Amino acid sequence: MGQATSFPFEVLEPTQSSCATRNSQTYWALFTGRRKADGAEVSIHKLDKINTLKLKVEAGMHGFQKMKTMRHPYILQYLDGVDLEKELVLVTEPVIPLVEWLATLKPEFREEQVAWGLRCLAAALEFLTGSPHHMTHGMVCSHNVFVTKAGDWKLGGLDLLCEWRQGGKDVFHFQLHEALVPPEYRAPERRNNNMDLMLRSVPGALDVWALGVLIGDVVELTEGKAPSGPLASVHRRLLSENPKDRPSAGQILRHPYFSPKSSKGLIRILEFLENFSLKEDAEKLEFFNSLVPLVAQLPPEVGIYKILPTFRDYVHIGGGGGLATGGQAPDQASTKQGMGQRQLVLTALPVCLEILKGLNEATFTEMGEPLLVSLFGMNDRAVRAILLQNLQPLATKLSEANINGLLFDSVLTGFADSAPQLRELTLKSMLCFSHRLNDKNLNDRLMRCLTKLQIDPEPSIRTNTTIFLGRIASHLNDGSRSRVLLPSFLKACRDPFPHARLAGLKSAAACTAYFDALSVATKVLPIVATLLIDVDGLVRDAAFQCHDAFMKVLQVNAQRLKEIEGDRRKEILEKQGIGEVQRLEGLPSSVFGAGAASLGGLTSSVAAWGAQKMWMSSSMLVGSESGDVNTPSGGLSLGPKEEENFFDSLAPPSSGSRVAAASSDGWDDDMGEDDGNGWGKDRDHDVVGEIEAAGLKSSFSGSTSARGRGEGVFLSVSSRAGGLAASVVEKLTPATPESSLTSQNLGNKSRTTTRADFTKPITEDDLFSMLTDTNAAPSAFHRTTANLQVPPPASVKATIASPMSSSQSDLGTKRMTATGRPRLQAKKLEVSKASDLWDDF
Repeated sequence: MGQATSFPFEVLEPTQSSCATRNSQTYWALFTGRRKADGAEVSIHKLDKINTLKLKVEAGMHGFQKMKTMRHPYILQYLDGVDLEKELVLVTEPVIPLVEWLATLKPEFREEQVAWGLRCLAAALEFLTGSPHHMTHGMVCSHNVFVTKAGDWKLGGLDLLCEWRQGGKDVFHFQLHEALVPPEYRAPERRNNNMDLMLRSVPGALDVWALGVLIGDVVELTEGKAPSGPLASVHRRLLSENPKDRPSAGQILRHPYFSPKSSKGLIRILEFLENFSLKEDAEKLEFFNSLVPLVAQLPPEVGIYKILPTFRDYVHIGGGGGLATGGQAPDQASTKQGMGQRQLVLTALPVCLEILKGLNEATFTEMGEPLLVSLFGMNDRAVRAILLQNLQPLATKLSEANINGLLFDSVLTGFADSAPQLRELTLKSMLCFSHRLNDKNLNDRLMRCLTKLQIDPEPSIRTNTTIFLGRIASHLNDGSRSRVLLPSFLKACRDPFPHARLAGLKSAAACTAYFDALSVATKVLPIVATLLIDVDGLVRDAAFQCHDAFMKVLQVNAQRLKEIEGDRRKEILEKQGIGEVQRLEGLPSSVFGAGAASLGGLTSSVAAWGAQKMWMSSSMLVGSESGDVNTPSGGLSLGPKEEENFFDSLAPPSSGSRVAAASSDGWDDDMGEDDGNGWGKDRDHDVVGEIEAAGLKSSFSGSTSARGRGEGVFLSVSSRAGGLAASVVEKLTPATPESSLTSQNLGNKSRTTTRADFTKPITEDDLFSMLTDTNAAPSAFHRTTANLQVPPPASVKATIASPMSSSQSDLGTKRMTATGRPRLQAKKLEVSKASDLWDDF
């Protein structure tokens, strides 16, 4: 719109009553707007020059010029304007039309607010028609009256404003355009076009008539009836036919209905606030003292836009400036004045705080937060104490930017105050918004102050500090929790003040989730235990409760560790079982016989190591699932079959296998012949010779019972390194364990592996009992996987076992080695029944 590119205001939406609901005679359109620089709200009035009658455009141009020069509290305030080619734009303070405001008026405040609005119009007319202006408005009607947010009625529409006298300026303009006023607002002499009579009457007689009509319209809209009571007499006099019988605007103001001395408290309060700067300090003090019980009965907009701005201006310009700043030492007069201002602020502060509590967040941010920041900046302990006591209901409305800015800095200074009451109030009030502090303010600056308060000379402050830490523990970061909470609580538990110890115990019990088990066991419980015999009964009861709470923490931790240990043991056993199987499968048979060891039984280091490794890995010699175990390399793998007894699968052996060869060579026949030393005739030399010729250093053998399927089974493990090192006997349960057969081909060698599962780990105690107990072997075993392979030489026709697997009565010395070391005895394996074997063992 022409020069609108540099127009500093933005036009938003039209008001609800713009053009449509207002009088048909109006030609100004009202819009809401805002200032581009700071976003302040304004009202924008527009006049369309293209589509409006020329007579109305001329009147609008006249009013546009008059608005620039008229300044009064109850005349619409001019802010800016621009005359464009197609339209005329007028910017004023934010207002709404009277008709729209009356529709939102609350019944409980209707009479007093209407009375105050009519008084505002009478004051504006007195300003225009009285001395020294002696002017006539000429267009007093409902669509030229606007209402501010504070409830003040503002007179606009100065399109016919002129100096009222014969030959006065702009009288001709009035005569030319006076028909623009709605007919009902035109006085009788005006309707008769009696200009001489109008000019001879006092200035404002025409406007007083229009005001009487407006009073009737407003009462009809709000109450649905004609004016009654004291207002009815005023209404009748305003509508007098004779202009000389009509009261002037000043006389209307002095009427008891509109006087501040009337029974209407709202008019008295608002009139006093309008002239607040002209009142004496004693009058101001009396006014605020009387306002304390009435503040809850006032319309909300009065407190927000009348009382708070007045008090804010006084704090910034009057009493606030003197209280907030230091400067040079004041003289006696200045001191007396400062004391009066301080007393006034202390009296008005509760009223203002009560008003702030009823504000919404948007209004509080606009008007409440700046006032609170200013008040906290005042160097007065009494003012700060009142603010701290009333801060809790206001903290939720504060923005985080202001909380972490000037407000937090101002409140934080209270921790260093020399008055203990103020330090304690500061601590209690900090709890209201501590959860909204940023990380630096909460975990750094605030923690430093709390650390000092823990050694405060006042016991109540130390106690409240401990309680405060327990309340904000959930908002601290992990570093602050570990650094501050536990030392603070333990220090409180050692405090000589009983309530401080009680606070330490209860705070620690409430924060058990933030302490690790090691700290609980080594730091907390020893301190709590000493308080179980405290001299104070409340402390003892709290100590027992705290002890139970921390014991539950340790029990939960123990259960968790037990589960972790179980999972770790299972994981280790699984890894060891797989790794041992892979290692044993990859080692050649010569490795098992490397190195000679002295005969020391199972107590020797090599024997103990061998037994331990064998039982840890739970490896066992197992056989092939099929009857044919003949392999090109002479390897023999023995183990239980998956669904049938392992030992039944070995008898009868398949033809051509080494086991079959051993049976066909008459080993069993030779066992029946004994030469007196426990060996068969002439077979022992052959057997030992064949073993040494084959270079077998380690052999694993399985012995079976002749009882058939379901009989007890024994496995004997013999580890030989230049001699016999260890022998282990294991009794398998009659039930066939789960097994799986895997077949591997290594070059031209094929081997078959059977993995057997058991259900219980074999410990060293079980191993020892097996070697010493002559009754029975362990019946339950750990669930693991056994995978062993023993390749006996082709010439061996019987398995070789440790002497521990045979009866001492049946075994004897056949050959002693002549190497200088303990000579090892080579024994012949005798297959016997389970019961006989355990008896011999």
